Amino acid sequence: GVALGSASLEWSDLYLADGGVIYFGNDQEITLTHSADDGLILKHVGTGDGKEPSLTFQAGDNDIAVNDVLGSIFFQAPDEGAGTDAILVSAAIEAVSEGDFSASSNVTSLVFKTGASEAATEKMRIMSDGDIGVGTTAPSKPLHLKGGSANGTVRVEHASNSAYTDYQYDGPQVSGNGYVTINGDNSFYVYTNSAQRLKVDSGSTDVAGMLRVNTTATGSQAYIKSDAADEHTLYLEGDNIDDAHVLQCYSNTAHSGN
Repeated sequence: GVALGSASLEWSDLYLADGGVIYFGNDQEITLTHSADDGLILKHVGTGDGKEPSLTFQAGDNDIAVNDVLGSIFFQAPDEGAGTDAILVSAAIEAVSEGDFSASSNVTSLVFKTGASEAATEKMRIMSDGDIGVGTTAPSKPLHLKGGSANGTVRVEHASNSAYTDYQYDGPQVSGNGYVTINGDNSFYVYTNSAQRLKVDSGSTDVAGMLRVNTTATGSQAYIKSDAADEHTLYLEGDNIDDAHVLQCYSNTAHSGN
């Protein structure tokens, strides 16, 4: 086709009317259309399978190393009258190399950035192996959460009645319906209605593996307490099990007494 301008005779500006269309290809199969007062529409006009449009970001760097950015999408409001933080990049998505590229490797992370009172910074990343990190740039599990104002809390909330369970590390929460936590002593806790209901001790404050249910008392390997006078503290029921124990108790050391 005929060139529009040249390397030494560039066009400066191009003005298109509302609804203007740019056609690409000998068959004009790709179009870029102006949607008045809204934006741009990229379309593949073919009607068969595999005729969808695509947009590819390509880096010209011929020696990709660790942390090289392959492409970015930035979101910004540069004309905001308040200035300062308001006109900084508010959010971004970047493809970032995890290491040197080679004939057998193109390891790349997808990084998501958001801003609060700053140029957008990383908040989440999807690694090349599929691991997702929130609050960490080096996730080591399929879902790796770190830090934050709620000490690494994960909240699972019901869709309609606002009931929820929190899973957190380091420190009991003072409000909420229920949560599971590993506290600063590395013991495992379960809370409901903001009260401790179960603890498995790590050994830092009592016997390792000690189980406490509905009590904070110490001194036994397992301590189970009922809050209701008319309720069973521990109830075990067999189901027509022949020659089997519902509950068997024994000691490795002989003792006398009750």
